[in-house]
Amino acid sequence: MKVDVQPTVEVIEKMVSYIRDEADRIQRISVSMQRTGDISYAAEVVNEIQNMFMNFRLDLLITKPIRAYQGEIDKLLEGE
Repeated sequence: MKVDVQPTVEVIEKMVSYIRDEADRIQRISVSMQRTGDISYAAEVVNEIQNMFMNFRLDLLITKPIRAYQGEIDKLLEGE
């Protein structure tokens, strides 16, 4: 049984893009910290990282494959 993995791949690609954007934002904060010598930027980094994980849609890494398998199972059952 071959399952359509494209929906899951798309979720992963969106996650990668989001992680890159967040990494860029954290890098800019790091540059500001280095430029100013202000350690309080570290709290901003922690906040960014916390928000990043809260915004992940990890559930889609489960639900997309389950839906794909269910679709294939339904096709097999219809063929009986």
